[in-house]
Amino acid sequence: MFVDMLNSYKLIKPHVSSLKQAVLGGAPSSETLVKEVHEVLKVPHIHIAYGSTENSPGVASSRLDDDFEYALKGIMKPLEFVELKVIDENGCLVPVNTQGELCVRGHGLFMGYWDDKEKTDEVVDKTRWYHTGDISTMNEYGSIKILGRKKDMVIRGGENLYPQEIENFLHTHPAVLEIHVVGVPDKRMGEELCAWIFLKEGMKVSEEDIKMFCKGKISHFKIPRYIIFVEDFPKTTSGKIQKFEMKKRSIQMLNLDT
Repeated sequence: MFVDMLNSYKLIKPHVSSLKQAVLGGAPSSETLVKEVHEVLKVPHIHIAYGSTENSPGVASSRLDDDFEYALKGIMKPLEFVELKVIDENGCLVPVNTQGELCVRGHGLFMGYWDDKEKTDEVVDKTRWYHTGDISTMNEYGSIKILGRKKDMVIRGGENLYPQEIENFLHTHPAVLEIHVVGVPDKRMGEELCAWIFLKEGMKVSEEDIKMFCKGKISHFKIPRYIIFVEDFPKTTSGKIQKFEMKKRSIQMLNLDT
């Protein structure tokens, strides 16, 4: 919604001075998006929120009295009556500021998926911890930062790549309004990165322009091999990006072998 508001604002300058607080959630918010909501739309207070339907739905957020940097960096504190932990592949707690899977427990956790015990048991363990499937870190104060989805991770030539990191970087390109990155199959590397980019109104850049912008700023293996310019993204009815559908369409458009 805020992406669309920013795009419209630059064209028609609607009156939005009554907007005093903004909550960004439902999908990862880049630093560029947070900054533009704050500076372009002049929203004084911004909250970054995280949750899921299974948790009714709130889990963590930045707070009204937090420094703006918390929202900018996507650092969130657990809500009341919510427990959080970050674990490794063996279910053990990871050290502070180390990546792992975020798990949630609290009074808002659902009882289970309707008539689907097998699926419920896949995500809720015997001690009622919900395994989110999200990669996160936790600092020494118990605040978290979401890095991406486990299932969205791209393994290129043995390197684990998180699309959100690349999306956040490419959001800093002055012509980019919205970007999402997926992995697509590659015979040599296993997977390659494919970026879908929605440009700001009136902007024109080429695939090569985007790649040159990346060179020297991020590792060469994090530069997307494929870039597709689009005007929309496949989404759920609630507005969440369908990366599995992006991947499927990318393979078709690029005529890749699976």
